[in-house]
Amino acid sequence: MKTLVISLAKIKERRNHILNHVKERKLDFTIIEGIDGSRLSKEYMASVCDMEEVNKLRWWLTNGAIGCALSHYKAYEYIIENNLKYAFILEDDAVMPENTGQILQEIENKILDNEIILLYYASFSPCKLSTVGKVNLTKKESLVYPIDITQTITATAYIITNKAAKNMLDMIKPIRVAADSWYYYYDKGAFTSLRVLYPTAFNIKYYKSSIDYINTKSAKGMILHFINTYKIPLLFQLLRYRRGKRRGKMLNHFSLTNEESPIYKKLESEVN
Repeated sequence: MKTLVISLAKIKERRNHILNHVKERKLDFTIIEGIDGSRLSKEYMASVCDMEEVNKLRWWLTNGAIGCALSHYKAYEYIIENNLKYAFILEDDAVMPENTGQILQEIENKILDNEIILLYYASFSPCKLSTVGKVNLTKKESLVYPIDITQTITATAYIITNKAAKNMLDMIKPIRVAADSWYYYYDKGAFTSLRVLYPTAFNIKYYKSSIDYINTKSAKGMILHFINTYKIPLLFQLLRYRRGKRRGKMLNHFSLTNEESPIYKKLESEVN
């Protein structure tokens, strides 16, 4: 399976990390040069975004978040242009388990025609994953459906099929939501199935986000930018610790249930 790595060349620490990492895992990869949201002009933003909708969520849909959405758009274009049946999309802060190659190979035989499978995911609140329709892989991992698709977020590491990528290309522009708003695209019919890997050994390194949800012109933003840029001793380590602790909590929100997922229920009804 082809791996498409989304990375900004200017952030050398992240670029070096992911290049070394995919080589260690012996993945067949291509770099997708990320779109730097900080360099997007107002005119260009207006041409690719529904600014009325974006402005309603400007605290979340920052220029960095819009650049992220456009970067994933480029990855989907690559899939279609190269007629890939599916691809593994990876952001440059991802951390992968040693058996990543095996997991990808197994999923090739399990993935549905119009599907997205999240290998890394997080949730802001406790999230249930359904055992109904569970597909076991050869080791301890399984593919399961979320009960509430609005809860499973992030676009750090996921597999997408050609059909889903094509549909996403048709729906992303004009941009109205973030790249990982899977619930929005599912409701719009971009894909018919979304599953997650459970349990997941995929993770992230605790870099400062390149999406910049905090306004760097605010007092808080300027202080954090200064600490991150110059790596002020103790304060920089504290920031990384807090990011790790916060993200760690988001990963501990998942539990299994025998309740049927609406996604699975809909798939079954369409078959029958």
